[in-house]
Amino acid sequence: MNRTVRVDITSQDVDHSWWVPELGGKFDAIPGHRTHTWFKADQLGTYRGRCGEFCGVFHAEMKAVVDVQTRAEYTAWLSSAASDLGRSEWQGACAKCHGPQGEGGYGPKISNNALLTQAQGLEQLIRNGRNKMPPVARGWSDEQVRSLVAYLKQKVYKGTSSGG
Repeated sequence: MNRTVRVDITSQDVDHSWWVPELGGKFDAIPGHRTHTWFKADQLGTYRGRCGEFCGVFHAEMKAVVDVQTRAEYTAWLSSAASDLGRSEWQGACAKCHGPQGEGGYGPKISNNALLTQAQGLEQLIRNGRNKMPPVARGWSDEQVRSLVAYLKQKVYKGTSSGG
């Protein structure tokens, strides 16, 4: 609270125009370019926003949340954030198409796909994309990818389907 926050903005797929009304105007995310904006929140609380211009099939799911906290709350959150890696990547990128438990939706069911347990193959897929699958992990750190693989093995992968 009462701090100026700079936000660097990138897009991996199409143009987006993010908007958190209480914190200022729209700011654009353009593939291949890094833009930035800043804001200063004077009140504690949660500020909600979204992509302000039609960007594609999942436009309605392009949501933004800014949680303004005290310095002590933020410091506590930072110390626990590492344990949320993996789950955050899954929910923020993969589950939007493949469903919360990998059961499918817009994208195919993947909960029984052994690729979820194969770190090298999965990393290549999520960083580079293939067919209709976009490169959702372009720009992710190695730690984010490792954390996603660990999360998938523990929480999403259900083993192979039995035939019969």
